[in-house]
Amino acid sequence: MDAFNPHLHNMNKLISIIIPVYNVQEKYLRQCIESAINQTYVQIEIILINDGSTDPHILPTLNSFQEKDKRIVVINKKNEGVTYARQTGIENARGEYIMFLDCDDFLTPNAAESLYIKAKQNNALIIIGNHWMLHEDGQKELVSLTLNNGKEAYIKALLSGNCNGTIWAKLFQKSVFSEISLLTVTNGKKDNDTLFNYLLADKIKSERIICLGESIYFWRQRADSTTQSQVKLADESIFFIVEWVNKFVHEHFDVKEIENELALFNLKIWSLSFAWGLICPNKSSKKELYEIYWKNKSARKQLSNMERTILLCEKNPLLSFLYKIYQNTIKPVLKENFLSFYLKLTRKNIK
Repeated sequence: MDAFNPHLHNMNKLISIIIPVYNVQEKYLRQCIESAINQTYVQIEIILINDGSTDPHILPTLNSFQEKDKRIVVINKKNEGVTYARQTGIENARGEYIMFLDCDDFLTPNAAESLYIKAKQNNALIIIGNHWMLHEDGQKELVSLTLNNGKEAYIKALLSGNCNGTIWAKLFQKSVFSEISLLTVTNGKKDNDTLFNYLLADKIKSERIICLGESIYFWRQRADSTTQSQVKLADESIFFIVEWVNKFVHEHFDVKEIENELALFNLKIWSLSFAWGLICPNKSSKKELYEIYWKNKSARKQLSNMERTILLCEKNPLLSFLYKIYQNTIKPVLKENFLSFYLKLTRKNIK
């Protein structure tokens, strides 16, 4: 950052950090809350929403943090799912800006400060940060997001995967939630981050949605994490999401302007559903999918080799059968024996 930045000397706007909490390991919960407490931007309130947790350590942990830091507010409610917990946080937030943090993830120390400065510099309503995917073995992957200029920029970024459809790793001006409620689209207790972001693309001018260009969030990848549980729930509703997004885009945008991005969205999400072992609900949808695949060369070229393989195998039962055999039997054996085979081959060549 610059040695002198006027925004650093006018940091008096309150930021509310909303953290829904449900049955998370204590060590992860503590790291999460501490990452919020230790922000370099001190004008914050931390709203901990206990969403009907049944783990006995949750409430004492939340209360202990509240006793130590007056900026912390604890709200206990019945279990309704993460979307309703976040909405409760919004309704109780006093800040002019709002951030969301999942209870098994954590922030970099300067997350709030960096997002706030970028928001003030650009008069933006929403600032989007990059994030790290943190695996259980300690390995991490950086996810960098980009937005182009233009009226359709945000919808294109969402459809093509250049911008994530989450609600975390972002700073929102609170006024956004007066215009668009998190509860506008609910699908039972399932997380509706994706659908909410499409509503934003329709309601908020793209130039008021800015990428930070800096990683400020650690997204923990664990089998029993909050996010992974949401993914399992999303398995069951992925077809609802596909149908909703396609209908919404056709009703609110000029499809000719975003044809390639919409095609890419459909191909990627269908390949993901097939990889999960989900079955296409009707033959007409599957027919439309492959019409998109062969018609749109640009979108097809942007797929990974794995995604193309999955889609083609799903179309051909024999290919699908052979592919599953390869993945489950041949590939593991090759992977296990490759090194020894390579060393033997190298020694022979040296001789």
